[in-house]
Amino acid sequence: VYQRQVSGNQSSIQGVVFDAGAIVGNMLKCFLDHFDRQSNISNLSALDTVRVFRSINIFIASSVDRVIDCSGIDIHATGDDEDFDWLNRLNVELNVDTSGYDESESLFEECNADPTDPPPTTLPDGDHPSDEGPAFTREINAINSILSRCGYLLCHAQLHLQVLCCQSMLTGFETLGKIGAFRRARQGESASNPLLPSIAEYWPAIIARLRAASASYVSSNRISRKELSIRNAMAEDLGENTQSRKYLGVLLASLFTIVAELCAGSDGFFEDRFRHDVYPIIAKLVGECLQPMRGRETNFILTPLLVLIKSVFESSCRYSLTGLV
Repeated sequence: VYQRQVSGNQSSIQGVVFDAGAIVGNMLKCFLDHFDRQSNISNLSALDTVRVFRSINIFIASSVDRVIDCSGIDIHATGDDEDFDWLNRLNVELNVDTSGYDESESLFEECNADPTDPPPTTLPDGDHPSDEGPAFTREINAINSILSRCGYLLCHAQLHLQVLCCQSMLTGFETLGKIGAFRRARQGESASNPLLPSIAEYWPAIIARLRAASASYVSSNRISRKELSIRNAMAEDLGENTQSRKYLGVLLASLFTIVAELCAGSDGFFEDRFRHDVYPIIAKLVGECLQPMRGRETNFILTPLLVLIKSVFESSCRYSLTGLV
């Protein structure tokens, strides 16, 4: 970026480097202030809001990925040599790849650097010892700010908006998990994982939405089978019900993906929540999936359920969850 400076009768053009992270951080702060002042938000405004949240989360994720890649540290390295041939076979069947913050603190720092200096590879961070690497403090605060708003909007009546919230939250949780893995790779097992307090903070909103969506899906499935057996299902009603179940299936698949990510990135922290909160829901949905299907009726959640189960038993939670199989 260039700016013109005028001194008397002379003018000069100088290059100025602006940190993209600082610009995005200031945009996010203004956007959050505006969002928090809204007493009645329309459907269109809510959709646009979540799209902005998701874009900012993607930007933060790419910034964090760049720093981790430049560090040369493999955050996916593991000493676990167990054989998962049955999971690899399931990969082929499913056609999938193996697999507490203070918001008053400034989310990002402003930057107007010397043009001769290279631009930062990530969002500006606080002071930290050089041997521990970047702390990603402001990235974590920004992600948690977005997660709190998406958790609030997750109870919105519009299913499309709920799915977008899930996608934005998933990106945030993935980034927090990568930061935790990066810290652990550099500092050892004693390093803090920012994903864990975020799970404790935002899990109630996620599980409440999962319970409600699964109950709606089970109810729509039973109504569909009853209509088919009693009335042979008039075409119009069947079409509307199928469409509703399709949207619920997409929402459930998005929620399952979040659960899988929390299992993968929490290093066993999530196992109790999975056992007591998620497993009863899965058991009921699997029972519904085993019910006989009629005509062109489609089961929208069987594959997402299998992908979730596979992901859970590839994660560190598998050691204490084997009794559920």
